[in-house]
Amino acid sequence: MDQDRVALLLAGAWLLVALATRRRPRLAVPAAALALAWLAAAIWPVAALWHRAALLHLLLSGGARWPRSWAARALIVVASVVAVVPAAAAVPWAWLGLAAALPLAAAAERRHRSVTRSRLPAWRAAAWLAALAIGAPALLRLLQLPREWSLAVLLGYAMAQALIAGLILLAARAEPHWATDLAVEVGDAQPRLERALRSSVADGAQDDEAREARATARRLRARLDDRAAALAAVVAATERSAARLAAADARERQALRAELEVVAVERLARAVESLPVALDGDAGASLARGRELLLDAIRELDALGRGLQPHPLDDGLVSALRRLADTAPIPVALTLPDEDALPPVRDEVALAVYYVAAEAIANAVKHARATTLRMRLCVDDGVDLRIDDDGVGGASDAPAGGLAGMRERASAVGGTLALDSASGAGTSIVMTVPGALERS
Repeated sequence: MDQDRVALLLAGAWLLVALATRRRPRLAVPAAALALAWLAAAIWPVAALWHRAALLHLLLSGGARWPRSWAARALIVVASVVAVVPAAAAVPWAWLGLAAALPLAAAAERRHRSVTRSRLPAWRAAAWLAALAIGAPALLRLLQLPREWSLAVLLGYAMAQALIAGLILLAARAEPHWATDLAVEVGDAQPRLERALRSSVADGAQDDEAREARATARRLRARLDDRAAALAAVVAATERSAARLAAADARERQALRAELEVVAVERLARAVESLPVALDGDAGASLARGRELLLDAIRELDALGRGLQPHPLDDGLVSALRRLADTAPIPVALTLPDEDALPPVRDEVALAVYYVAAEAIANAVKHARATTLRMRLCVDDGVDLRIDDDGVGGASDAPAGGLAGMRERASAVGGTLALDSASGAGTSIVMTVPGALERS
């Protein structure tokens, strides 16, 4: 009567496992077979050991239709024969041999099948526990223990079966397939993932694991594509916003400079012109002093205006760079396009190019100790400015240095700035701004 109750309890336990894994038929079907085997054992004592064949199949196949290693397949066949044939089931040595072979066959199967690290400990523990549960009663029979021990052996065997069922549930609730671990670890590694998936089904085994792996790969690929598209949209929006801010800054600077010239400089100039040229005595000295102060104020305002919008840009970018080279403290060899044939460059781009050129000349003189400098400007659909010096090289991007400022100016108008400055080999700066022309 105790054996029947234990059999019914274990049948219920394996039925719960089958229901919990119903979305994975390769696990649910062997678990249901185990439940039926234990139910048959409660009704028909001859079927008491039938469940062991289904248990070994479940443990060695690992949720697949059939094991891949010949050792695991052979062990399942032998276990089925021993469990079903009463004469063989009564031989303890047969079960001891099967118990000893189970961990070895499980290890051989793992070498043929990739199992995710989150599931491997549960499967391994279940195989060793099943080997112990099968081998211990056979060993006790060989030792001819008293019949009083039979109930304890039965309860121990039932507890081992319940623990195995729990471990199977734990493995089923882990990551669905080893390909998921691979994709998460390597990120956007679609080629490796696809090769791994093809190899996992190379033998034609279209099982649930392979289908889950392909579905996981598709979900991961779609998620990565969505995130890449969202990131590209954010980058594009940021670049457009930076370009609009640079254009607005250039317009405001130009308007403020014009206002200074019209309102302040011109009025002061007219005030200076209206003063008498010469007077005698102290009045004449005071007047001359006031005239000099007014002229100083005019020069300071004019310098302020040039800082807001470089005055040479009024005549175009090429003329501005030529005047910049003429006033440089070291010789500057220029390669510039013809001013008349130059396509119209956007104001904010021309301003950024001018400032980058001015900063590059200043850095070459101040830091690189250069003696000569070459500047080349190309204007097509975009603008390319290259500046080379023969200085000491070794320039680096300090967070608040001149190179960082040049890079920010290039980035603000949608461009890039490349630096090549090997120690002892001079410095090369290349500023590239695509789509720099004015659109009609």
